[in-house]
Amino acid sequence: MPTKEPASWIPWIIIGIMGAMLYQQHKPVPEPAAQSIEQIVSKTHAETAKNYATVFRAAADKVAAGEIKDEEALYNFLKKDLDDARIDASSGLDKLLDSNIPTVIDDATRGSVSSFLRRVGGAW
Repeated sequence: MPTKEPASWIPWIIIGIMGAMLYQQHKPVPEPAAQSIEQIVSKTHAETAKNYATVFRAAADKVAAGEIKDEEALYNFLKKDLDDARIDASSGLDKLLDSNIPTVIDDATRGSVSSFLRRVGGAW
């Protein structure tokens, strides 16, 4: 324990500073930032699922109408349209990020940047 000598307080001050730095480094992401990220991801997944469902309905309609007659034609139709659907979902994510990124960044700056980035990486 420190005594009344000023020099005896130095190690305790250093330990306190190191403890505060360690706490700051491992402080969790503020809840609003985490919720914003989760909302962006869930909206993007929902948009992708909607796009994929549209593609499969269109394929079923084409098969029923006789426009697609064999497996290779079906495969080519699905491959092209599913790739397009994925691009649409990606652009939807860009729109969501553009509209939400100021809030996410603002919330993140209130917490530790490293833990924020770890949380973002886990969300994706």
